[in-house]
Amino acid sequence: DSECLSNDAIDFGRALKRIGFKYVTISNIYEMMCKDWKKFNEDKRYGNIGCFVFVIINYDLKNDGFDEVALISNLTADKGPSLAGVPKLIFIEPSRVDRGRHKTDGPEPEPTQRKIPITADLLVFRSWWNEFLPISGGHGDSPFMKTLSNVFIKYGTEYEIMKLLTAVSNYIASCKFQSSDNSENNGCKQITRIMSTLLKKLKFEPRN
Repeated sequence: DSECLSNDAIDFGRALKRIGFKYVTISNIYEMMCKDWKKFNEDKRYGNIGCFVFVIINYDLKNDGFDEVALISNLTADKGPSLAGVPKLIFIEPSRVDRGRHKTDGPEPEPTQRKIPITADLLVFRSWWNEFLPISGGHGDSPFMKTLSNVFIKYGTEYEIMKLLTAVSNYIASCKFQSSDNSENNGCKQITRIMSTLLKKLKFEPRN
């Protein structure tokens, strides 16, 4: 949903500026991971980063070529030396997912496991839907991104990052999705997940 994508990106961009970040919008994540990442590491302007934030607002994980493991692999010290020792925050909003089919007349297939590389100073905060339904159209902006943006704008420089994300998680957990376009989606709940290897508490400073 390009309109939702635009609204979410604009709102979160405003939130990033509020807490002191400069940001750029990338329309093709795969191209960034494969081509622009080398340029990023070679650019001396990025040699003194205080914190790195990467936001993925992706509405079709199955078809858009997004690879979470490949992205995070680039954030390790050997592939991203300019980010060594820098807090790295990854926010992921997959708003359209493949519901799939569950077969009851055969053995369960072995799950394919891909381990996210363990690297220091990394936090991944993502949303999911408990029913794995395709959420698109008629529902306005993503509840996850909207709440995250609002919390950062209002409280982003007052509390450390884990308190901010806990507040987002608690609010999202209390909400239920309603859609006039597709009643099958009604009652679904969005779920948040946090994975963190941050070595220190992280709090954003107000901009002068």
